[in-house]
Amino acid sequence: MIFGIGFPPIGFIIGPLVGAFLGELIGGHGRDQAIKAAWGLFVGFMAAIGIKVVAALILCWYYGTELIQWVMSTK
Repeated sequence: MIFGIGFPPIGFIIGPLVGAFLGELIGGHGRDQAIKAAWGLFVGFMAAIGIKVVAALILCWYYGTELIQWVMSTK
């Protein structure tokens, strides 16, 4: 994450990916295990972002429809 701070927004994706890979290598695991760990982190990170975006869109939709109904009812 420290690497990612200097290069947003790509750095927030690449930083943890590289960190997981290097952490596995430093931890004594092989290259294949490090790639699996980095790939798992990437997939989980992207899934979490997708879920947050969908949740934000749903909340915006509900807020927008309620706002429109409120504006129309006050006329």
